Amino acid sequence: MFQKSFITITLIFLISCSDGKGEDFIVVTNEEVGLVNKKIYMKDLVKIVSEQFNFPVVMDSTTQWVSFTKGQKPKSVVYDFLLTKRDIGDYSTTDIENHKNIQSKSIENDYCTNPQYTLIREHDISAEYRYSDKNYIYLFSIYNDELSCDE
Repeated sequence: MFQKSFITITLIFLISCSDGKGEDFIVVTNEEVGLVNKKIYMKDLVKIVSEQFNFPVVMDSTTQWVSFTKGQKPKSVVYDFLLTKRDIGDYSTTDIENHKNIQSKSIENDYCTNPQYTLIREHDISAEYRYSDKNYIYLFSIYNDELSCDE
């Protein structure tokens, strides 16, 4: 029994000391708030951010931010938005593509200039901005690796 417990504890220790490749955490240093090389798991980061908002959040007259979740890949998050005025039957393929282009430009501007995205940019966190119609039927996604913050 002791040997199995010792092996389990050793494995847990080795995993926690790994180099972080493929791991689902970031290492944050922010001396202003007392964090020095603090490991923050993505599930905890999502929980912290989600607690700051009372979802749904009205973004504009046709868009609501409905959730912020951990993505399926390590170091990834998903922003879920609802386009509240229309359902998928109201959209043509061209409408969806035009709306995606408009949202891409808006997200890129915000992602590249808003200080709230600094943590995501600096730690190479993958972000998906997922849009659905008012009935939660998927329309399109925008990914931060498609954005260009070059000036």
